[in-house]
Amino acid sequence: MARIAVFGLGPMRWEQSTRLFALALRSWHFARTLARAGHEVLLFSIRGHAYEGWPSDKRSQVVRDGVSVWSISEHLCHERPEWIRRELARFRPDCVVGVNRDPAAVAVNFAGALPFWADINGDPMAEAQAKARTLGHDDDISEWHRKFLPVLRRADHFSTCSRAQRLALIGQLGMAGRLTAGNDGVELITAIPNSVDDEELELLGGIERPPRSAKDRFVVLSSGGFNTWIDPVVMFQAVDRAMAEHPAIHFVSTGGGIPGHHLDSYARFEELVAHSRFRERYELAGWVQTSELYGFYKEANVALLVDRFTYEGVLGARTRMLDWLAAELPIVCTRLSEISQELEACGAALASSPGSPQPLTNALLTLAASPRECLERGRAGRRYAETQLTAQVQLEPLLHWARNPARAPDGERRARLQDVPAPVHEVRKHVSLFREEARHHGLGGALKKTGEFAARKVRHGVQRAFDGIGANDGSLPGEAIETPRAEPVALPKRSLFDWRRQVAAMKAPPSVAVVLCVRGDEEADYVDWSLEQLLRQYYPHWRAVVVAPSTRSPALSARLGEIAERYRAHGRELLLLEGAADPLAHPVLARCSYVSLLAPGDLLRVDALAELVVAAEQGRADLVYGDEQEVDESNSPRPVQTKGDYSQATLLHGNFLGRGVLYRRAVLSLDETRLTTFPFQALSYDVALRAMPKVERALRVPVVLTTIHVPSLRPEAQRVLAEQECARLEEQVLTEAVWRGGWNAQVTRGPRPRTFNVRPRLDEATRVAVIVPDVSTDEALERCLRAAGASSPLRPEVVVTAARQANGSSIGRARWVVADGDAYGSLVQAALRTCTADYVVLVHPEIELPPLDWLTPLVEHAAMPAVGAVSPRVLAADGSVIWPGAEVLQPAAGHGPRPMAQPAPLAALFPRSLLEGRRLRRAETPDAFSRMVGRRAAKRGLTHLYLPSVTLYWQPQVGSGPQRDAGH
Repeated sequence: MARIAVFGLGPMRWEQSTRLFALALRSWHFARTLARAGHEVLLFSIRGHAYEGWPSDKRSQVVRDGVSVWSISEHLCHERPEWIRRELARFRPDCVVGVNRDPAAVAVNFAGALPFWADINGDPMAEAQAKARTLGHDDDISEWHRKFLPVLRRADHFSTCSRAQRLALIGQLGMAGRLTAGNDGVELITAIPNSVDDEELELLGGIERPPRSAKDRFVVLSSGGFNTWIDPVVMFQAVDRAMAEHPAIHFVSTGGGIPGHHLDSYARFEELVAHSRFRERYELAGWVQTSELYGFYKEANVALLVDRFTYEGVLGARTRMLDWLAAELPIVCTRLSEISQELEACGAALASSPGSPQPLTNALLTLAASPRECLERGRAGRRYAETQLTAQVQLEPLLHWARNPARAPDGERRARLQDVPAPVHEVRKHVSLFREEARHHGLGGALKKTGEFAARKVRHGVQRAFDGIGANDGSLPGEAIETPRAEPVALPKRSLFDWRRQVAAMKAPPSVAVVLCVRGDEEADYVDWSLEQLLRQYYPHWRAVVVAPSTRSPALSARLGEIAERYRAHGRELLLLEGAADPLAHPVLARCSYVSLLAPGDLLRVDALAELVVAAEQGRADLVYGDEQEVDESNSPRPVQTKGDYSQATLLHGNFLGRGVLYRRAVLSLDETRLTTFPFQALSYDVALRAMPKVERALRVPVVLTTIHVPSLRPEAQRVLAEQECARLEEQVLTEAVWRGGWNAQVTRGPRPRTFNVRPRLDEATRVAVIVPDVSTDEALERCLRAAGASSPLRPEVVVTAARQANGSSIGRARWVVADGDAYGSLVQAALRTCTADYVVLVHPEIELPPLDWLTPLVEHAAMPAVGAVSPRVLAADGSVIWPGAEVLQPAAGHGPRPMAQPAPLAALFPRSLLEGRRLRRAETPDAFSRMVGRRAAKRGLTHLYLPSVTLYWQPQVGSGPQRDAGH
């Protein structure tokens, strides 16, 4: 198998991003398919600065599905090529693959004498023509040609996105002098249409489309960028005319203008929609996170694509259609690209010629009026994608070449063409860029960007002079990050517009304030990310609040001013509170129903507010929270942090609530002096502990609602100091909470960093009984009683009950009691009548008790407020966990206490009052008894705790087992 270096475009589909482009999808399909075939693959995923503000010298590495992925800034390819050459030298590739036009133009500089496959996904010169029309001049066409020409001259094999483009590329090779005697009769070009991989098919295959009637809501979806080939006027006219004919038709779009490339088509479409008489039926969501697309596809009924006539359309492809096919969406489109004609032929699409809106309108009305046809065309498209368009099928020519990569037979025999000098191209390019920047951002913005560009070029030029001096010289900031693949994150259950409808349908939609707590020394970018993501929230009753110190960095103050202007441009207000005043006293927050606190770098998922608010309203909860996930510089998420169910005991063990917590305003209180001085981890713990006494009901939404940016490239010393500071302050706020509660308890450090134990000081008169209902042999009972209470300072009573007198009455210091029945509940009640204990431990006789003090920790946790039972962990002889079962174990809380559905049937400690009552006598087995006690405790508002730090052992007699004797 070969070692293959692949140059492609990012961001990848699995990265957290608001940009999902066809070029990035194709890059990943090429790299992943090669890796699955057994090749060793190194992928350079090139990120443009226009996409999500990537800095000009950023790099990060992850390993995903067998592909080593370097995500690098585009500028590095041109200004720091020595770094890429060093990585290639370490990797020692056998061949090079450039996926898409621009990465191929980069790869040609690093291919050297290696076999080089160039993927030209769409005709560059036809695309240059389409862009020239939108710019109103031809200045950029020579720049596109200059980039394309070296690839034409050098590549050994080519691929295109369509058969039509293959023919065009043959002509371009001829004009570049590549059709020579040396390669006559050799196939140099393979048409490889864009594909869909099995991950996408599996993800979107989970969408269910319930039956609808012709009068039901009918959603028309457009997704992706409004590129130069989109016809915004015809698209608008087609939809608007359909809305006039059918009142149930609504339009939703994701995506929009493409920064750094083309913005005018989307701006024109927005303008037309703003003046439509059906404006309320249009939803322009803009660029959304990749994970949100699932919800939009689920709510849509048909997808719409409107090309204007261009040669780019004739020769190119429309990759967004593949997602629509995978999601079983029928398609209405213009008949231009090769794939549009194929989908019309297989019955998945209704197509018409470009330039006329009425046929598109008629197609939309046909599908809206015929739900059956709509479903059948969607299913036909899904079948076509599964059989004809998968990556494994489409990329077989690439796999065949990779098995024995070779140079093209024409070698270096290429015609020499007259080139315009490169400096002339550079001048033309930068003049064009300056003109476009000034048009969109004003002369000042263009001058500022030009200055930043010049400074960067100088900085990289100086650094480049030192590249190559030594292996460590010229290295970029940071080290490679090996990131394990995270578990898939649950996708939004509903799209944005569906959530909006649900919230708007409430009788009294609650208001929410989201407070960003800024210490004043954070990176301005972190603040910007959090507030930009919040601005994307669609919930109509929220307010954004920033609490910041009056003394902060000038850069942060300037950025907050820019963000406030951005909010105003979107019709929102950003409220800035300075100083140490209590923000809850401000009129805006005082009137809010709910409040949530965030830190800079925290990103709420776009449906987070609706998820939390709907859960709080429907569950009448005082506190609602979701899971969270960290992400670092690689943009690759880490494993999900599952938080587990809420209980006071779990909260007193450590700050498991974390970020993304929604509090009912009535339960919330804040220490205003800490909002801008404490690190957020400690601050959020203080807030949760202050609310704890007032929280009567808490709910967890079991999906990731918050992403936390955690810079992993910080020096180790900084990370250690930050952790130490958080641990110290969290211990401080927990000690204060214990004091406020008036508990006679002490706070000690827990078994893991930033975990704690709150240990009540037990009264010397505390009485405990260990009750063993005897349903076993004397040998098993002897093992059980050998250490019962022997090592505990509590010195419990030990009572054994049976339906008959047994020979084992002399075992240990146990007292024997004869019950009036053999039901488990009768045995327990008989023992209770003979002892006066405050707490009772029920132990199955085949449990072996350890020689350590296992009893005191159980009693200490049972003495905490609102606790009804405490159960230890139970292990079998082979070390496997008998209780709790894997289906209810919540590992997020580590070794700390966590709530469970019912007490353990094998061993558990209870307050005596919870076990008394005639009804419990009817319980036949330990499991039935535990369920009855569990229901009784729940009615009293008590929690059952599992304490994994205490371990007991199951030693069944021959022929016995938990299934038989414990009823488990």
